[in-house]
Amino acid sequence: SDALIGNPNLVVTQSANTTQATVGETINFTYKVQNTGGVPLDNVVVSYDHPSSTILSAISLDPGQSVSGATSFQVQESDVPGPIINTV
Repeated sequence: SDALIGNPNLVVTQSANTTQATVGETINFTYKVQNTGGVPLDNVVVSYDHPSSTILSAISLDPGQSVSGATSFQVQESDVPGPIINTV
């Protein structure tokens, strides 16, 4: 029989509560991870590089399913002059 091959696809969106911050201020990040493909995804891990942390660890997402959350980062003197670039 012919095997059907699914179309995996994961979309991650994020936003921050500010575009500028000074030392001591906290930047709040929100994120959404959505399985926009046609197959279940297992062991999905989401980590930020700044701040360095894993915010989702080994979750499963069915097609169309999403998960949202938040993390924060306090700006340190060592982050100056910036910019602080946060990628997921």
